[in-house]
Amino acid sequence: MNPETLLMPGKLTAAHAKFEEDCAKCHDRSDRSRQTALCLDCHKETAADVRQHRGFHGRLTGIDSTECRACHSEHLGRNADIVKFSREQFNHDHTDYPLKGAHVSVPCASCHVAGQPYRKAPSDCLGCHRKEEPHEGKLGRDCASCHDESAWRRVRYDHDKTAFPLGLPLRQPLQGHPEGMRRLSRAR
Repeated sequence: MNPETLLMPGKLTAAHAKFEEDCAKCHDRSDRSRQTALCLDCHKETAADVRQHRGFHGRLTGIDSTECRACHSEHLGRNADIVKFSREQFNHDHTDYPLKGAHVSVPCASCHVAGQPYRKAPSDCLGCHRKEEPHEGKLGRDCASCHDESAWRRVRYDHDKTAFPLGLPLRQPLQGHPEGMRRLSRAR
């Protein structure tokens, strides 16, 4: 048993329990200011976000001078909640994916898989909408060039600005166009 654990103010959370006998993993007795660097040595994805000012932690105001322990206190017991995350109060504007339009009302679980880090949620259209994507990947991945977040079916596409101008609006499905082909096959 590490004698330093006798001075420990409380047990570590379950997530950090494996380090309980190795105080130096999180604490430098000679330089307390190194504690955040020691946290980020293990939490590498968060460290990358902080360095690149992206993601939730990287976008926090004053993150370059903020200590991890300002929000995440340890030694509060195995069942302590050191993340203190509230879905109801979370503001997506502080992430790399601010919610806009129809995404505002989508339940969290639609994008964030239980048991996975929140950062692993898809951040591109096809990550969630692949099944309802009518173009079968033939028009690339820049969905925003025609669609917006308010409604998937609201389309801003002007054929007249392409190599295939159509002129007057078509009343019949266009043969060869993915959606037109679907309509033709359903009509038969």
